[in-house]
Formats: sequence, structure tokens, C-alpha cells
Amino acid sequence: MKLLSPNEDTTDEEIVAFTKSIGIHPGIVAGRLQYEKIISHDRCTNLKEKHIFSFDD
Repeated sequence: MKLLSPNEDTTDEEIVAFTKSIGIHPGIVAGRLQYEKIISHDRCTNLKEKHIFSFDD
């Protein structure tokens, strides 16, 4: 398993390599790093997928 020591300079490629080694989607890690304010909210957004839920009848 690859380790990740995230900081404000963590690259998309580092996140992708880490997530491949642990078997999760890179958007999960990118979102968590943004939430924890380790990286800014405008970084790594291309790693996340947008889902729209509709509750229309």
C-alpha cells in the first residue's frame, strides 16, 4: 500500500496513485482533503464526480 502525507502541494497524481493502492475513488480523498482544509477547495476538483439526485414523481 502506498502512503500519502498530504499537504497544500499534494498533486492529483499523488492522490490517484494513493487511492488506486487502497481501492477507493480519488474524489473521496480529494473531498476529504478539501473538507479538512489541507488543500484549497479549488484544487483537485477534477477528481470528484458530480451526481444529481431528482426526487420528482
